Amino acid sequence: MMRRILCATVLGAALVIGAAATASAQGYVSTDRFGYSGTISRYTNQADALAGTNAVSGSPFAVPARDLGLYMVDGNVGFGGVDYSNSAMFLSAWYLNGGNTPSNANYGFIQQYDVEGGSVTSMNTQWGDAAMTSFSFAVVGGPGAAGCNLAMPMINDCGRLWNAGSPGGSSETTAGVFWGYSLSFNATGLAPATWNPATGVWESNSNPTAGSGTLWALFENTSATDAGSNGWYVANLDIGMTSLYGAESDSYFGSADVVPEPATMTLLATGLAGLAAAARRRKQSTKA
Repeated sequence: MMRRILCATVLGAALVIGAAATASAQGYVSTDRFGYSGTISRYTNQADALAGTNAVSGSPFAVPARDLGLYMVDGNVGFGGVDYSNSAMFLSAWYLNGGNTPSNANYGFIQQYDVEGGSVTSMNTQWGDAAMTSFSFAVVGGPGAAGCNLAMPMINDCGRLWNAGSPGGSSETTAGVFWGYSLSFNATGLAPATWNPATGVWESNSNPTAGSGTLWALFENTSATDAGSNGWYVANLDIGMTSLYGAESDSYFGSADVVPEPATMTLLATGLAGLAAAARRRKQSTKA
């Protein structure tokens, strides 16, 4: 009887923890609070870009501080609606301060506008502490759709990356395809998350006080108007709180994946310890 009770206790605690893990696919991020800087290197072919060898003269090219806009939704219809429930968008936030920002320039610009999330291979959101004031996010993507037709955004990813080493020009000079990308960050100092019944996750509508992360991307420039910009580019960017205008609006961080409450972990530990003790007693009585 005792063994059945202990097994039920352990199983119940495991189910509580398992429920959070199962729900981890549900979440979203919408923020302009972060900024980025780093380098972009240029290569003549994909093999060199992947190996990081034979970069063109001048590589790596420095990317100055730019505002970063993020709109990532992992299957959450309540937040993104039907059309934007699987979006994966990261871009230079050129629109802040009415577009009157250094980010609204070719130099250092980056954009992956994937409305339907077809490029995403994995996306994860999670609250990092029991108080739900820290938030972690990670997304990995593969080849995106070619083209940049905003009239048909559901089938066009609209990829752009600064044509490093070349002078600035129209947006077409930076057009191309992201063949792979990896973005992750951790945000802390958020207002404690509360349950949002409309989206079905724990959400904090606040700006972080600290945060950091990285963004790596492999990009092929396919400009039809500037063949001199064609080639392969690798972006290695650091994400941080140095944002030019990103503090002017609130952020949304949401996830159903939460850290188990300390009481739950104590319950699980107690159950496991009790089960081990019962097993020892049974073993000793068997020997006797």
